[in-house]
Amino acid sequence: MYRLCVSKSISVAMRVAGYGLHGHDLMIEICIDSTELRDGMVVDIEWLRSVLGEVLKPLDHSYLNEVLGLESVTIEVLARYLYDKLREKGVDPSIVRVRIDGYAYAEFTPGGGGGKLF
Repeated sequence: MYRLCVSKSISVAMRVAGYGLHGHDLMIEICIDSTELRDGMVVDIEWLRSVLGEVLKPLDHSYLNEVLGLESVTIEVLARYLYDKLREKGVDPSIVRVRIDGYAYAEFTPGGGGGKLF
């Protein structure tokens, strides 16, 4: 299996239940998987970076709650939102990862599954 990942950083303001309004620098990473290469690539890197940039442009330096129309926004919610937006643009990511200030991340993977805390 081959995997190609690209990333881009954005700065946002957000309100999370119990934390109030605050800002973060986020690194968004998306990955595409393939069992085969086409012209030696999973997908053209510049095309993938361009699509990611289009999806992130309305979010950069924005108030995420307003853009997403939600009272509380977490990086988990944002990962799923980005997955859906990328799918609308014809990208089928295997992973959408949102890193927050370099110390933690949340990711959305279609099909998911896995363990639970409780």
